Amino acid sequence: MSLDLADFRRLLRKAVGNLDTTDLSNDEADELLNLSLWDVEDRFAFELKETVYNTALVTDQYEYNLSGVSLLDSIVSISYIDDQGESHRLNRMTRQEYDEMFNDGSITSPSSGLIERYLREGNVLTVWPPPDSTLD
Repeated sequence: MSLDLADFRRLLRKAVGNLDTTDLSNDEADELLNLSLWDVEDRFAFELKETVYNTALVTDQYEYNLSGVSLLDSIVSISYIDDQGESHRLNRMTRQEYDEMFNDGSITSPSSGLIERYLREGNVLTVWPPPDSTLD
């Protein structure tokens, strides 16, 4: 069963004595609903649902399209799994750090094929350094 905001307002008004919108405005109802949500979140340690998205790494490829991933704004971390099955968490970099690496001319090729950092903009994940043949 899916409830929208109008349903929650109606249920709240019913629960507090069958009030109408003149007794409890939408703004007041929304405030009470938000306060209730925040109180429940503070009282109970809900676990976040973890989602794993797998994609193959390609030699010398920097960018990967994540359009198949839902809830991109909820990404907490990004990692890759090596041939031995070990997970390696990547460090996030900013757009400025990324631009400085490529625009100052000091980086012509990666020092190793081990991915260390990432930049996510929209649906595009950019990794540095790009994977090399040692990860195949």
